[in-house]
Amino acid sequence: MSFDNPYGVTPDEDRIPTPPAGVPTWSENINFCCHAGNEAGHDDLGVYSHMSRMHDDPHIWEGVLGVYLPDGELLVSRSFGTAADPTTASTGPLTFSVIEPLEKWRMRFHGMARRVPRSVPATGFVPDGPVELVDIDL
Repeated sequence: MSFDNPYGVTPDEDRIPTPPAGVPTWSENINFCCHAGNEAGHDDLGVYSHMSRMHDDPHIWEGVLGVYLPDGELLVSRSFGTAADPTTASTGPLTFSVIEPLEKWRMRFHGMARRVPRSVPATGFVPDGPVELVDIDL
């Protein structure tokens, strides 16, 4: 695979950085979005995930996952945790890792998520309730 690299990012820069010592409120964000196109008569399917380091302790990650289902529902999850491997971003259920710098990253989720209508998060917080196992590897 090849792509333009107009900013000259090096392979060493395409990684999950170690938090610098002595930099208050330092953070890092990683975002992953994908979409499966709409076929005739079918709604779209998509995945949105976001990881960020907590500003008061940059070794703790916050992970948010939303899976847009074709039937108008969402699977949503929010988790917090520390990565056992400093080259990954992980809350436990949600993990981002660099497979090949400048070419391939991996987003994996293996955990519990709440199924809700798409209208629910648009109007406020998602209430607690039943969850189901979700396994994604992209």
